[in-house]
Amino acid sequence: MAQKKSNTKKRSSKFESSSDESSSDEDRNNGLTESDEVDSESSSIENSFDDDGDGDDENGDDDEDGDDDETDDDDDESEDREPRQGMHWLSEPDEWSQLRTTVEMRIPPGTDFWRMTKTDECADNAPFYFLEMEGDFEVRCKIKANYEASDDQAGIMIREDEENWIKCGFQMIDDVPHMCATVTHDYSDMSMHPLPHLPEYMWVHAKKIGDGLEVYISEDSFDWMQIRQGDITDDGILQIGLYGASPCSEDGFVVTFEDFMIKGEEN
Repeated sequence: MAQKKSNTKKRSSKFESSSDESSSDEDRNNGLTESDEVDSESSSIENSFDDDGDGDDENGDDDEDGDDDETDDDDDESEDREPRQGMHWLSEPDEWSQLRTTVEMRIPPGTDFWRMTKTDECADNAPFYFLEMEGDFEVRCKIKANYEASDDQAGIMIREDEENWIKCGFQMIDDVPHMCATVTHDYSDMSMHPLPHLPEYMWVHAKKIGDGLEVYISEDSFDWMQIRQGDITDDGILQIGLYGASPCSEDGFVVTFEDFMIKGEEN
């Protein structure tokens, strides 16, 4: 919670190798389990994440002679660095990539989302990758990261504007891992749930129903525990997506979000 008050570059080799490692997960139902698939009528997120997911070229033919392999690799890398249809960045980091429902980013140091409480300062400069939606929704992802410093954090964010937002996810507080949720309406109100150990990954699930938002966590995506309920506007457009912050570190850290899913209300 300590406060300190980003331009597109080519991905580093670290991001290239980690994308390869995640390919087997994404090949399984394109990163979504059967129960998690998004109805295309209720959200654009499924179509935007599965662009060109069939592995064929533009003409629908496989490349038999291999002459265009290098060109295809360059095209794939370029696409990994472009936001998917409907997705936007607030404070886009220098290093990030996306392959279907897996998003990786290097969180820059000195970044945070926080307002006023205890510090009398406001920070609004952390990376946030989001989709805009109206009405009720659910958002879920699996978080894996190499946390380097106290207050390194990553998770889901739901945002109306700079003064009204909710963030929820994993956060290191000193050397103790926590699941945290912060509800902000001009002032930030954070709740903390300490964990008995540092898990390899954690699932986070947030659900908006009317003017309420419920936050759940899980280590296996089957057994869920609610850690927070807060109020959020029931009118207008909300920004929903993934965030990371590193207010106290010198180098930042890398976080991977897997099986990223947003589902809007059915029509």
